Amino acid sequence: MVLSGNVTTSYSQDFITLARWMSGDFSNQQQAFEDPKKFAHIRIFFRPLPYDFFSGIGLYSEQTQDYDLWSPYRQGIHRLVDHGDHVYIENYGLKDRLLYAVAGLNADIL
Repeated sequence: MVLSGNVTTSYSQDFITLARWMSGDFSNQQQAFEDPKKFAHIRIFFRPLPYDFFSGIGLYSEQTQDYDLWSPYRQGIHRLVDHGDHVYIENYGLKDRLLYAVAGLNADIL
């Protein structure tokens, strides 16, 4: 499977499926609108990182209140590791997370 440029590697189909399912923009909008006293409207972004960042599959994540996208309350970097019969995910923090605020919406920031 070609993932980026000339980089070719082989991953299990389940691993590729998981990475694709995790990548995207997620929201609890329906839940928040149905019961706004209990649930704030939040947005969660998982954006693929360039393959050479980890020499493998990695994601940037960002969680934020929908009304204030410029102030994420949780950000992270995640390395997905394919072990054939299971997937291991390494989680990392950011030293200066404000530099990456809104990267979930603007991949150029990454």
